[in-house]
Amino acid sequence: MNDVWEVQDFQVVRVDKNTFSLISKEVFWENRKSETESNIGLQIMGFPHPELILTLIDETPKIIIQFHTEIGIKKIFEMNSLAIDHIVIDNNWFPLHEVQMNEINENLRKVDLKVGSSVGFPEYIKILRLINQGIQEVHLDLDPSIFAQKSLDERISSRIIGKPFDYQVTGINWLTTLFRQKTGCILADEMGLGKTFQLIGLIANTTEIEKIENLKILVIVPSSLKLNWKREFINFAPSIIPYIHAGADRVTDLTKFSEFQIVLTTYDILRRDTYIFKKFSWSLIVCDEAHTVKNRNSKVRIAVMELESDFKVLCTGTPIENSLTDLWSLIDIVKPGLMGDFNRFNRLIDNNPSDAEWIGKAVSPLILRRKVKDLENQLPPLIEIEQPLEVNQEFALAYESVRKGLISATSQMVGIARVAKLRQFCCYPPIVDREFNTSNNPKLERLIEILDEIYSMKSDQVIIFTSYKDSINVLLHEIKGRYGDVFVEPIDGRSNSDKRDQIVQEFQNLNRFGVLVINPQAGGQGLNIPAANHVIHYNLEWNPAKEQQATARAWRTGQKKTVFVHRMFYLGTVEEVIYDRLKLKSDIAQSALKPSEIEKEDKDVNRALAISPIF
Repeated sequence: MNDVWEVQDFQVVRVDKNTFSLISKEVFWENRKSETESNIGLQIMGFPHPELILTLIDETPKIIIQFHTEIGIKKIFEMNSLAIDHIVIDNNWFPLHEVQMNEINENLRKVDLKVGSSVGFPEYIKILRLINQGIQEVHLDLDPSIFAQKSLDERISSRIIGKPFDYQVTGINWLTTLFRQKTGCILADEMGLGKTFQLIGLIANTTEIEKIENLKILVIVPSSLKLNWKREFINFAPSIIPYIHAGADRVTDLTKFSEFQIVLTTYDILRRDTYIFKKFSWSLIVCDEAHTVKNRNSKVRIAVMELESDFKVLCTGTPIENSLTDLWSLIDIVKPGLMGDFNRFNRLIDNNPSDAEWIGKAVSPLILRRKVKDLENQLPPLIEIEQPLEVNQEFALAYESVRKGLISATSQMVGIARVAKLRQFCCYPPIVDREFNTSNNPKLERLIEILDEIYSMKSDQVIIFTSYKDSINVLLHEIKGRYGDVFVEPIDGRSNSDKRDQIVQEFQNLNRFGVLVINPQAGGQGLNIPAANHVIHYNLEWNPAKEQQATARAWRTGQKKTVFVHRMFYLGTVEEVIYDRLKLKSDIAQSALKPSEIEKEDKDVNRALAISPIF
């Protein structure tokens, strides 16, 4: 029989040895037998600290509550509602802070959960928002990747031409599933895995999903990729003809604009014509090369945030370029508020691999990230070759003059400006020091040695990346002079879209040795050049993502040969500092995204100005 203890208008009913019904804390204290014992034999303890935990119970994610008490940690696995003033555990009575317990109950109601409830993907997103907005502390005692979609919306539209790889089918299905759930996401596959194709697959699927009234799709891309996207639609989904909203003759009449179901525009035009795009509710918004909108204060990002849409998907192979705040900025576009306020995030999160791993795990259900090396069975091998170069005495002395500002070109420069001059000097010294002996250039000599070996293979082709117009001109002159009538062309700011596409097509059709010399800003993204199987980074970029993008021009779907990547850098110079920094930033990005232009911090600038090939 149940034991009953009457206390004024309340009663404690013993349900079992560990559980009692509710009773007012004040009444309980008034009727205690002593300072430490109640009239019904319960031991009176101090206030415990409650903590919500998201954990696996029988392989099912559930939310539980645990109390840190004087007798140890006690977990409660099921409870319809939490008493706001006390809890009884193991014949011990613990008072609770009412304000604290009221907050816990209220926050559980916000996510439609009770202690012991099963947690699915939608509930997890709500819980993550509570955590990152500082509303409630919830300990994640599980790997959030468990919330990745297990039951995918398996469909590939009949409008898609060609046979996709298995991983691309998975990507299209994943995107389509989240689209139906209106969740928003980031497609973060590494360069070369066909993200554009997967997004076109999503668009094709959405045109066939039932019950979507007034379907309107907006695709936003960098200006340089506008024609590439048009070509990809023709190649993979010729029945889908998007309206390209660009140029002086673009449609500005709202009535006519409303007739377009699928609109393709650029970030620049979006910023100019925001007033048009804001007039519509978009079923789907695709942002390609979404690192373009990572700057939270930029006008183009603000324009994207202002667009009304049920589903925004960001596409970028480099979601983290400078720091973890890049990832915050992108997640905040697809799920505003999910990662909390920026200032709070920036205050609590350090830019290190440990915090990066935590953040990466927390948002992993919203990110699909596949790496080329994990799909080697579908791509040929990639062989990376470091080319550290020692400088000779003449080069070292001239470099010192630039570093110390002893020549007129750098005498008035400080900090980052002089670092830029040092980088130019390492590409081709006469760019900075006109009196330098042009016949004495260790890097150019090593480049020619590499090209000689490739030339002897007859049919191999090369892409050389370098950052400066002057160094591009020098390389074009040297290569043409050495190899005579071979295909050697530049892709840089001098090449408009049509000319660039013509050069790439001609290069692709070669069956012999040929060279493209490319500025990574102009041709480091959006180009498919699998004809090349040698990539040479003549100078390193501060941004590891930019280098990866450039390499992926060759190592991508369609490549049949082993790809060789050479990284050239001088020891004891600014290039060694960049090389070391690239390694660190790559480690941080890998920690946050398991399966940039780097902002040059003061310490890196200082080291770049301090390192010397002489000392």
